[in-house]
Amino acid sequence: MSEEKVRIRRMAHEPRSDRLSPAVGFAVCSLAVTVAVLLVTFLHSGQVQQSDVASLRERLASVENELSHWKEKCQDKTSGQVQQSERLASLEKELGYWREKSQSLLERVTVVETKMQDGFWTGQTSTLDTEADSLLTPGGPKTSDSGATGAEKDKDVPRIRSKRQAVSANTVRLPISGCMQGPPGPPGAVGRDGRDGVQGPPGPAGCGFYGEGVQRQIATLERGLDDVENKTSQTERRLASLEGQQQEEIGSVTNPAVSCKYIKDNVDGAQDGLYHIRGPGGVVYETYCDMTIAGGGWTLVSSVHENDIYGKCTAGDRWSSTRGSTTNYPKGDGNWANYNTFGSAALATNDDLKNPGYFSIDASDVMLWHVPNDTPLSQYKSAAYLRYHTTNGFLQQYGGNMYSLFKDHFPIVYNGGTTADNGPAIPITWDRGSNGLVTSLIAPNSVAEVTPGFVQFRVFNTERAPLAVCPGVRYNGFHSEHVCIGGAAYWPEVAPRQCGDFSSRDWDGYGTHTGWSSSRLELESAVLFFYR
Repeated sequence: MSEEKVRIRRMAHEPRSDRLSPAVGFAVCSLAVTVAVLLVTFLHSGQVQQSDVASLRERLASVENELSHWKEKCQDKTSGQVQQSERLASLEKELGYWREKSQSLLERVTVVETKMQDGFWTGQTSTLDTEADSLLTPGGPKTSDSGATGAEKDKDVPRIRSKRQAVSANTVRLPISGCMQGPPGPPGAVGRDGRDGVQGPPGPAGCGFYGEGVQRQIATLERGLDDVENKTSQTERRLASLEGQQQEEIGSVTNPAVSCKYIKDNVDGAQDGLYHIRGPGGVVYETYCDMTIAGGGWTLVSSVHENDIYGKCTAGDRWSSTRGSTTNYPKGDGNWANYNTFGSAALATNDDLKNPGYFSIDASDVMLWHVPNDTPLSQYKSAAYLRYHTTNGFLQQYGGNMYSLFKDHFPIVYNGGTTADNGPAIPITWDRGSNGLVTSLIAPNSVAEVTPGFVQFRVFNTERAPLAVCPGVRYNGFHSEHVCIGGAAYWPEVAPRQCGDFSSRDWDGYGTHTGWSSSRLELESAVLFFYR
């Protein structure tokens, strides 16, 4: 077989749209060369006749007409093919959009379902599951399982959950095939018999085109896209409804927040008051949020309250020791740096408070309120005579909360340092009160040893006993037990006279405000701690 024939046959199996123009050109050129060769041969031999030339010219005209016919036909079919290709490309692009949209919706479905499964989203039906499955399952919605036994339903739970977790495996998959080529066109017309006996070359193959199968495929794709769009819209409306409910209920027992700051950032017009917060392991607790001071978003996490200044490290002294003044427990109860919790926000001025937010919230600053004992929660803010907060984000340097600050940086342990090892003193901004007011309330002999306008952490006295917090001041001297609060289990000087949550604020008498005794107001007030 000649190379020319091999090439022509190979071309017959190539895509028509790729070889149409070269095939037509080649056929015309081949015919022209053939005619030229015969003319030269006949002229050179002197045997050419006028009828031969006319026959050849007529043959050439016939072939050219045939080529023109097929060229027009191919152009018409190619135009139709291009239009259908463009429609398929448009459908594929539209399908990509709906795939991305359904992916986004499924992720939102997963968030909602997780809360429903954990019991923090009640009053909803399983319609969302059905719609999500019908949206993302090629076979359409699942049949009702109302006739299934309880055990069979239970078996479906992990299947549904695992499918929700594998989000990427549940995107829409609609079939799209590649372009279809039609059959090759008919061979060209056989050349007229002439004295040369030369048969004309084959005509060009017909252009490929889409058949009815592709039309049906396009129609199927369009119906599938309409179905996806409808189901996506239904799911989106339901999610919008659920998320709208969620927005209204952020901070409720069924939809707790991670902090008061989160509530402030996500609920328009959030007010001061009690909200529900979700701590580690799903523990939900109720606490007070301040939504106004310095932009709001402050979470109440603890309070230090002296229940009995005469009881030295006895029941109620949770921020020092409830087991007496002894060197056997150099860290005391250790509640400044452990996961113990106690008390409630509603009784923060009647008893000590420590909720999970103390060690779980990632905070930047602290706020302190000095509130008289037995003040009801609704009056905490108005009754507080001292309110101040930090603004420099210092907690981020120490793990994001006081738990990390004391546990990892400034441990509260007897004989663990000297006055040279005191912790950070952070400047404060006053919301209520002043430097003058805070110094007017502490023990008169302590005024010379402090600098007001700070809150300081882990301060040792001269007997190497640690105090946890010096509220409102930085302590510069040696007798911090008369001003600062909290600590460990042992104070050597005249033990156990200095042991307790308010240590030695009554050294020169209960509330006398003379010598080393503070005012009665300070002695009978709780110090509340907030995070933001």
